[in-house]
Amino acid sequence: MRRLSPEKVAAREEEILAAAGRILTREGQAAVTMDRLAAEVPFSKGTLYNHYASREDILLALLCRQSEAFLTLLDKAAVTAARPRPRFFALAVAAEIGGRTEGCSMLAVGADVYGSASAPLRERFSRVHQAIVALFCGVVRDGIASGDLPAETRTETVAHGAWALFAGSDELRARRLICADLPDRAFGGIQRAMLAHLLDGFRWAPLSRDFDYEALRLKLLQTQFAEHCRRLRLDPWEL
Repeated sequence: MRRLSPEKVAAREEEILAAAGRILTREGQAAVTMDRLAAEVPFSKGTLYNHYASREDILLALLCRQSEAFLTLLDKAAVTAARPRPRFFALAVAAEIGGRTEGCSMLAVGADVYGSASAPLRERFSRVHQAIVALFCGVVRDGIASGDLPAETRTETVAHGAWALFAGSDELRARRLICADLPDRAFGGIQRAMLAHLLDGFRWAPLSRDFDYEALRLKLLQTQFAEHCRRLRLDPWEL
């Protein structure tokens, strides 16, 4: 490969990932192949291999980029409230905004893709994934330590339950198996109602009847996530 500056290498790799993201959105994961990418970008298939050893590396690099963008949103949300449950709710708002943000919708890859990707990319993904999990679990632990959650609560049950609720319903909707014709606002309302039932079921104070979580969500959309709303041309009052 002709020696390029680090800036040009990064720009070219970003161009490859952007093309992969477009193909993924339009045609699905199976369509992201080196031949298909070569037809989408202004350089050869050989040049693609100079940057990424395989389609699996490209898919995992795309997931790493999306996960890192998601972590940035979560970091913004994690400092928004004093009590743990409102903080956990803020993380859920970040996840909802992330799902609307181009490049931040969480791409699911199978074990075959992950196992075939290069070790540096697997390590990169593992680091960011562990940071995301640690953020959610840390807020749950704060809830237990503060007495807002019962002492016998299992941290992973709460954190993973909420994660599964959002990720699972998003995936089912993307496959048009549930709520396919609902607008985003209505679907988001359903997800938040499910989260409220889940966290109330764990007896995590303040319960939804005792705290205005909708007011907190609106505040977050107008402050921490105002830039994302502007970029996506979303009116916080309409979300």
